[in-house]
Amino acid sequence: MSSSSLQRDQSVAGCEFNSTLHIVVAALEHRDRTEFVTDLRRSLPRLEVLVAVNGYNQTETIEALLDSGLAFHNLSHMVRRWGKLATFLTKFRMLQHQVERGHPFQLTLEDDVVVRPSFGDFVQSACRRYTASNRSLDLMVLSPYTEVLLTSLHGARRLTQRMLQYGIRRNDDQQLTDARTMQHAVGIYRTYHSQSKEHRPWWQGRRTNMGDIMASDGMTWTEMQLLRLATNPAARRLPAYGSPHNPPRLKCNYPDASTYRRSCEDEGSSGVVHQGTQGSSRAPRGL
Repeated sequence: MSSSSLQRDQSVAGCEFNSTLHIVVAALEHRDRTEFVTDLRRSLPRLEVLVAVNGYNQTETIEALLDSGLAFHNLSHMVRRWGKLATFLTKFRMLQHQVERGHPFQLTLEDDVVVRPSFGDFVQSACRRYTASNRSLDLMVLSPYTEVLLTSLHGARRLTQRMLQYGIRRNDDQQLTDARTMQHAVGIYRTYHSQSKEHRPWWQGRRTNMGDIMASDGMTWTEMQLLRLATNPAARRLPAYGSPHNPPRLKCNYPDASTYRRSCEDEGSSGVVHQGTQGSSRAPRGL
């Protein structure tokens, strides 16, 4: 057997759903009291459960950001929320976990994934596709966003390096699945799209962006400026510390929540922050 064939065989062996593939989920207690991890444990006995970063606790989120070494630049338009930042940091933490533990392949799940009996066959098929790429992929996406991700150890190392290099520029699902942001190699494997919903190998227990992320506080322009200044020395040289001059009222950051809209308008009417940015002077909750 040639050395290249041996390497491919060893790579495939590390991605066996019923034995060598490491499966991990990051979870926290949700405000709506929904809980799917117990069922995941029954379906996936080798599942490892990590603690997710809690976007409701801004102090915890800031500490996780500072500990990560990631530079904060921005989040995607319309979802600039503490919960989205916490989700990004959780994904980074899970990739770091794979690198630190040396798992040849890891399947990373969000905590509202519900699997069906065909899930194992689906993942094993994805493993074959991944390993057939001769490990040229950094990441294989098995879901519409980042609910189900497959990474080799080589891919996880490259992803964490690229995330440290580029910092936080978009939401986790966009930055990880769109190769243009970090110039990484992404594969998409969604063979179930042609199947009816009841025959798909997994489904999501909560509607996308309708859980704790959208219930967490929106970020003010001032808070984003402070995160840049705390994590990226170059931010001091940016006009308005990276925020737009004369931005629209803060309600643009969370237009779907009337309670935030009212509070944001109240805060915005109190004055204008220096450097041409309008926003709240309140400290993050918990500080």
